[in-house]
Amino acid sequence: WYAEENKISTTCVKEISEVDSTLSSDKGLPDDVKTLLIVDDFVGSGDSLSRAIAEFYERHGTEITDKNLQIVVVVVCATADGEDQIRNTLHLLDDNAELVVCEALQSRHKAFENGVGFWEDADERQVAKEEIERIGRAIDRKRPLGYSMSGLLVVFSRNCPNYTLPLLHSYGRGESSWQPLFERIKH
Repeated sequence: WYAEENKISTTCVKEISEVDSTLSSDKGLPDDVKTLLIVDDFVGSGDSLSRAIAEFYERHGTEITDKNLQIVVVVVCATADGEDQIRNTLHLLDDNAELVVCEALQSRHKAFENGVGFWEDADERQVAKEEIERIGRAIDRKRPLGYSMSGLLVVFSRNCPNYTLPLLHSYGRGESSWQPLFERIKH
């Protein structure tokens, strides 16, 4: 999707397994490859991407150093905590690695961030939160406001992060039938 949107030849886009096998092969990367661009759509806590990056460096750190490869991680949008986590991981692994966050998520991207936000007043905010939590519990008992109870209001054209309010992306179960506006595609 990134390649399509940015008109990049799909021959330049590889799944991580393809990159792994190329780096592990006797041939390695072609000499004209100077940068590996790692793209992700969303970073919440940063744990998943940090772990994946650390594992990638564990497998291929020597090749990255020997080839003097520039590693650039591009994230479409990220929470402040997630961005910090990724930056810390990259700093520990490779001082030359870079993180680019296209949109840093702020309190306006959350339904119930501290303060009134876009709600008329604190009472309206509280009533809405209680109702959304009630519906959310019917969808996901453990995370009625999304992963880490973040209550994000983020939806992508092709999917929806699990940090987003479940009532926006998931169906209810049993008697608690619920039709999401933006169904989350499960991988």
